[in-house]
Amino acid sequence: MKNKKIAILGASSVFGKVDSRGGFVGRLKNWYEAGNREARSVYNLGIPGDTTTDMRKRAQVELSTRKPDIIIFQLGSNDVAHVGSVKGKANTTKTAFRKNVIQLLKIAKKITKQVFVVSAYPIVDSKTQPFKGTNKYYLMNDLVEYAKETKKICKEERIPYVDIFTVLLKEKYSQYMYPDGLHCNDRGHKRVFQEIQQFLVNKHYL
Repeated sequence: MKNKKIAILGASSVFGKVDSRGGFVGRLKNWYEAGNREARSVYNLGIPGDTTTDMRKRAQVELSTRKPDIIIFQLGSNDVAHVGSVKGKANTTKTAFRKNVIQLLKIAKKITKQVFVVSAYPIVDSKTQPFKGTNKYYLMNDLVEYAKETKKICKEERIPYVDIFTVLLKEKYSQYMYPDGLHCNDRGHKRVFQEIQQFLVNKHYL
C-alpha cells in the first residue's frame, strides 16, 4: 500500500463513542498504520455532538494544518435532532445542511482530489425520543431524508459516496446498534470499517 495521510472528520461516530476499539476510525488506523507507522497516518477529527455547521467552522483549520492525501467525511445524525420535543426545531434545516455539506466538500477539494463521504447509519428511534439524558429527539424518517440529500449532493459534486446506511438496513441493522439506539456497537463499527476498507482498496486510494 502507498504511504498516505488520511483525515476523517465527523461527530461521535467518527470519534468512536461507546466502542471498545475506537470505532471504525480506530480500526482503520490500526489496519492502515500497521504496515508503516512512520509514513502512514490516520487522523481522527471526530467531535461528539458536532453538526455540519460545527464541522464547517473547523474544517479549514483542521484539514489545512494536516494536509491529508485522503479526506473522509462522515456526516452523522446530529443535524436532524429536534430540540425540546418531536416537533421542536431541528438543529440544522435541510437548506442549511445542503450549504454546509457543499462548503465542506469545497474546502476538502482544495486540499486533495481524494475526497469521499461515508453516510450516516440508521438509528433505533424508539430509543431516541428523547435521546437518553438530553432534550433532543432523533427520528429515523428525518435521517432518511438527510441521507438522501447527502447522496444527492455527492452526485452533483462528483464525490464518491459510501452508502453505509443502505448496507446496514439490508442486514437487520439492530444487530449493529448500541443500546442507546443512536450509536453503533463494536460489531457495527467493525462492519462500517469493512466497507470503508473495501472502498479504499478497490478504488485504489491506497
